[in-house]
Amino acid sequence: MWQIINGEVPIFYLRVSEDGYMLVDGLLSQLGVTPNQYLRVDRTYLKGTYRFAGTLGSNDIHIQMTFK
Repeated sequence: MWQIINGEVPIFYLRVSEDGYMLVDGLLSQLGVTPNQYLRVDRTYLKGTYRFAGTLGSNDIHIQMTFK
């Protein structure tokens, strides 16, 4: 978890399949527990706005989540 907090590894991954897209929980994926577990959003996230950016193929992806 420390690597996620420090921004060294992603909080989530975008998994692409022929069925569509899925946000995969980064912590569970790092632990090797369940590589296809959906991103869990619970009450332990610090309040604020989280912004993520990346590239999928030749497309830029921007995701923003706000916790109040």
